[in-house]
Amino acid sequence: MPTEQVKSPNKSIDLAEFHLERGEYDLAMDYAKKTIESDPVNAQRAWFCLGLSYYRKGQMEDARRAFDQVLKLKSVDNSHERAYRWLGATYHFEDFDKALAYYNKALELVPGNKDTILSRGFVYLFKGVYGNAIQDFNSVLKRQDATRENKSEAYRGMAFAYLGLGDMEKPFAMLQKAEEASANYSSLFDVGLIYYALGDEKKLKEHFAKKGFLGVELRDNKDFKAVEVVKVREGSLAEKAGMRKGDMILQLNDVSLEGHADLTKKLSSLRPGATVTFKIEREKEAKTLSVILGTAEVLISKADMEKSPLIGAFLAKERFLRKAQEAERNNDPRTALQAYMDYIGSTQNEPLVDRFIERIIKLVKKLDPPPAIPEEARRHAVRAEVALKKVKSDEDYTQVFGEFEKAIRLAPWWGDVYLNYGLAQEAAGEPAGAVRSFKIFLLASPEDNLSGKVRNKIYALEVEAEKLAELRRWEGKWRSESGSYMKAKVKGNTLTMLQLNPSSTAQGDGWRSGDIVFHGTINGSRIEGKSVTRTKDQRIIRCFGERFETNMTGILNPEKGIITTRVENENFNISNCTVNYVNYFEFKYTRILE
Repeated sequence: MPTEQVKSPNKSIDLAEFHLERGEYDLAMDYAKKTIESDPVNAQRAWFCLGLSYYRKGQMEDARRAFDQVLKLKSVDNSHERAYRWLGATYHFEDFDKALAYYNKALELVPGNKDTILSRGFVYLFKGVYGNAIQDFNSVLKRQDATRENKSEAYRGMAFAYLGLGDMEKPFAMLQKAEEASANYSSLFDVGLIYYALGDEKKLKEHFAKKGFLGVELRDNKDFKAVEVVKVREGSLAEKAGMRKGDMILQLNDVSLEGHADLTKKLSSLRPGATVTFKIEREKEAKTLSVILGTAEVLISKADMEKSPLIGAFLAKERFLRKAQEAERNNDPRTALQAYMDYIGSTQNEPLVDRFIERIIKLVKKLDPPPAIPEEARRHAVRAEVALKKVKSDEDYTQVFGEFEKAIRLAPWWGDVYLNYGLAQEAAGEPAGAVRSFKIFLLASPEDNLSGKVRNKIYALEVEAEKLAELRRWEGKWRSESGSYMKAKVKGNTLTMLQLNPSSTAQGDGWRSGDIVFHGTINGSRIEGKSVTRTKDQRIIRCFGERFETNMTGILNPEKGIITTRVENENFNISNCTVNYVNYFEFKYTRILE
């Protein structure tokens, strides 16, 4: 989830933010409201502080109203980006689509914010869009400014994303990396959650039975620099030893603690029955308590695990897959096919996995008669062909591909739709996608008259795909030295840099989102083409227009993620609209990892 630290020269808002940091939310809200009343026009920070206070009190509707007020005022210090980010946080566990929409709006304003990317990654995980989740988590791990906690959370998210993708070797390794990254994370519950998701009750019980357990709920208390006991389980060994709610744990076995997760991790490394000593503070009095650890089996709650968003999407799909696999073992291909189709229906948010398409095609071959092609699938296929004939730009292919994908979801065994989809992908300059579609066509229709020609197409397109993959590493988001955020696109061997979120200086020169900054042909580590200049100077506009191009060369540095361009700078004679002389400017663009 996002984190926030704020400062202010204003007395009322200073006090509001001071109390917010101390967790004194009612006081923070009082001072924030005073600021809003005294200066409603310039109260962005006060509304933001009010929103955070409501959020941390769990009053999400009130928090949303406060953040909406921030958006109604002029953006100061990226206040709109922060408001969108925290609006996403208010929906993080309630409405995944809304959370995703707000996180994306925040990233449009400030691309590359690691906290927003991390939060978005978890929403993708909750929705079952595992590929996008892993992409976001990987982006955070590559960031030099990522904290140990950021990395720990990213590894944790990747564990459950790999679980969702069916890669059973990586989840436990990722949780181990999460623990290594931060002392404030314990994998005790998450490991059990994975065993539960996999339906392995034996390992689930064994895992918790071997772990020492105190029987309390904990949280970090920054004021005391201690671990606070929030709740003591009734009948637990901690209660019998005299531990109470409100106790501040300072040390475990004479060793200081880095946080509540550090304490949990240390306890879980001990066996049930071990005796541990705590140094605590209770009502300003130092005490020592000895506690015999119990077993963590009390943490096994199927109801709680079923509700966890970390495995919710996985469990929903896993039920269909288990039904399909059981039907296959029972030699019941028709029931298996229906279960796989139900599975596909539960994965609307992610691309179809090839291995499931292959399973479905093999099942259909066993059926006599084979299933009919649904009329709705034919409708989408025809719509795709009609849209393909009207394509005028690269963006038009989005509609074409979308219609083909809908047809495939309704009839994954239909060979012809893969053939036509592959031809459209080839026309759009997407050789890798075309190769995949043609290979599935051959699997579905191996005896087709066109199978020989399609095989030859695959061989030729594989060469193109390899070349394009090398060029497409330059695609993505970039930041200029002036603070503008940009997006690079590659088609063929041409790279085009587009404005995404121009800086205030760039906006003053007339730049808007979507404007081309430069375009050129890539040749190895060099690029050569044209750079665009924009101006609002009416004297220059009278002679040369508000937009004109000059020659550009550049160096591409993949190791550092930097593009450096050398652009002709023309000095104009405004009186007669001629060019006096030409010198050169250098511009640097740095890749944004996300």
